[in-house]
Amino acid sequence: MSQAQAAANEGINIMLGFTDPNNHSSVDQIDLAALKAANIYGVAGVNATLDLQSFATLSAWVQDVEAKAQAAGASTNLIGYNIGDEPGCPSGNTPLATDIPSLVSQVKSVDPTRLILNNFTAWMTEPTGWLGGGTCPSDLMTALQSVSVGSFDIYPATSPYTPQGMLVSGMGTFAISDFQSVSNDIIWLQGIEVQKLRADVLSTEPTWVYIESGSDNLGFSAAANSLNATITSGSNVLINGINFSKFTSTWVGLTVSGSGIPNGTTITSITDSTHAVMSGNATSSATESVTITGGVNDSGCVAAQNICVVNGNEYRPTPAEVNSEVWMSLINGANGSSTFVMTCTRLPLFGRSEHYRCFGISGGGGKFKIHQSNHLEFCTATQWRHRRNLLHARPKPIKLRFQHVDILQSGDFDHDNK
Repeated sequence: MSQAQAAANEGINIMLGFTDPNNHSSVDQIDLAALKAANIYGVAGVNATLDLQSFATLSAWVQDVEAKAQAAGASTNLIGYNIGDEPGCPSGNTPLATDIPSLVSQVKSVDPTRLILNNFTAWMTEPTGWLGGGTCPSDLMTALQSVSVGSFDIYPATSPYTPQGMLVSGMGTFAISDFQSVSNDIIWLQGIEVQKLRADVLSTEPTWVYIESGSDNLGFSAAANSLNATITSGSNVLINGINFSKFTSTWVGLTVSGSGIPNGTTITSITDSTHAVMSGNATSSATESVTITGGVNDSGCVAAQNICVVNGNEYRPTPAEVNSEVWMSLINGANGSSTFVMTCTRLPLFGRSEHYRCFGISGGGGKFKIHQSNHLEFCTATQWRHRRNLLHARPKPIKLRFQHVDILQSGDFDHDNK
């Protein structure tokens, strides 16, 4: 069974190609013949500034994709091109925001009929942070309005960066995690982000927004697992030096490491919210950055409590939370929802590698299945390089008492087009 057919069997109707953001090593043109056989659509993916390989220009890559689609009799199955992800401004991920309008023009010069996509992130949460200040808001607005479909990803349940970023940027107050079993209450950001995106795209530009898949987002939830702490030579007391997190019993058993802490040191008990007891004495005195590991996949996340202790974000969102993100997106104006495919064995990301619980295809380890009632992961022997392939899925029937909704969304939710 092909990847496309396996996807179709799950109710997925669009496969969108992304190349690996950390290993720009291949051009993902999607198996067009398989898309045709499965009767679903595809968007070919490329990093337009890093990943062209043997193609001299982006236009040449588009022409090659078109030729392959025609040869496979799949021209109607090819509906667009994805040229990048999360553009940097004024520096960072490429293509940069300032590159996108000209890249869009290059694609249109060859193929003016198909969609051109480039995902954006944290659209309103940090207007002068990740957006870079200066001319970046204007540059990103121009880039957003130059593509065919507006999109963003923020993953509020699992993001380790967003909570403290919100506090720093003055985005408002929210219920902060107890750092024991209750995570930060910021899922409501999904709806606000959609509203902002809707306000900024062109009036004719649809929006397909990313939702959480039910996974740890390729290790993203476990990132930023360090905090400033004070240690004293000869003492086994660790003093939490940040005002955001606090020590609780959930930290017990996790590993703490730093330049003045012996290897393999763990947290054995908690004295109070700012003082923890280590299994060994510090070898120097300092206020330094210490890293918390020893949890699930050797991270600072505790799966049993579904919490990452340094930042108070969740390890994995619950099915109800993912469902809520979908409906918040729809109610606030999104035209569709999207989710990344997860893979069985991934390259090290944020310093770790992990074997995912996953599904494969016949000949490669089974078939699609759903984890946590909503957790889609897809694996093949070659698919590991394309960790960020994205799926849109057909809506499934459920009766609603309001207007018709025509939506492309994740096939693991029972939403409707009635």
